[in-house]
Amino acid sequence: MNIMFSGTPAYGHLLPLLSLARAARHAGHTTAFLTHSALADVVAPVPVLHAGPTLEEVFSEVHRRIGVDAAADMSPATAAEFFGGARVDLGADEALKAAAAFAPDLIVAEVADFRGPLAAAALDVPWVTHGVGIALEGSLAEAMQTAAASRMSARGITPTQALASVDPWPDCLQRDTWEPALHRITLRPEAHDTEGVAEWSPPEFPRS
Repeated sequence: MNIMFSGTPAYGHLLPLLSLARAARHAGHTTAFLTHSALADVVAPVPVLHAGPTLEEVFSEVHRRIGVDAAADMSPATAAEFFGGARVDLGADEALKAAAAFAPDLIVAEVADFRGPLAAAALDVPWVTHGVGIALEGSLAEAMQTAAASRMSARGITPTQALASVDPWPDCLQRDTWEPALHRITLRPEAHDTEGVAEWSPPEFPRS
């Protein structure tokens, strides 16, 4: 299959997806990342399907729109404008074009990314969401999803539901009030390891 991974161009949003991308590639599937090309070295050797502005440019756009520094204030309203609003507005056209060219059979979108779900709905492709840490609070997730859905509707695209929620985050590290998603698939968490680097071996020391 062609499996497209989609994520915010930031280390904390992309690194958790690399283990699944590597496993998919080793199983014989073709993989690619829909994100900004500035993060190409982070996801290598998986190729990048470039789409949208840098993270810094989105911060600037959010400040221009609502006068808030999203780096310091990530309230539901700010998160909605950042992830579901500005990121979609500034990168939707590129994302749809890149996704159509790649022709994915499945899209894996990290939990704060809505370009992947946008492409999935437009191309009628199944998709799953992928956790990157502790689960988002309900009000935060709802605000982001509502903002993204309005952008899709404005383009004549009907949002679709994720088939499942892929989650490497341990249950014991979730909030006390956390409830697992209905179609949650758990993964063993793995530390990020750059591919293509020789395996480390302990040094040998002379014995006295």
